[in-house]
Amino acid sequence: MVSLVTLRELDFQLRLDLQRDNAGEINDPLSSDFEKIVDRASLIVLRHVKREADPWTADTAPDDIRAAVLMVAKNLWDETEEPLSQAVISLLRGRRDPTLA
Repeated sequence: MVSLVTLRELDFQLRLDLQRDNAGEINDPLSSDFEKIVDRASLIVLRHVKREADPWTADTAPDDIRAAVLMVAKNLWDETEEPLSQAVISLLRGRRDPTLA
């Protein structure tokens, strides 16, 4: 799974204040857990826009996709009932491929 945002971005967005080493690199004991949240959020967004096999990375994902991933990650962190909130759906509306009925 390719994460569409970095752990550093998640740390900033959620104000996690993750532990860092002297060089400023994140080395928090919970880093792997937060990386899993980013992976899950990325997958949720990609599935919603029906682009799971997309070649986007944390460096190439469009800003609206990155914003949506961070919003979903926050919802996962907050343990909301529905991580794909109405705000995320609205943000991604123009990216979603239409479904044939």
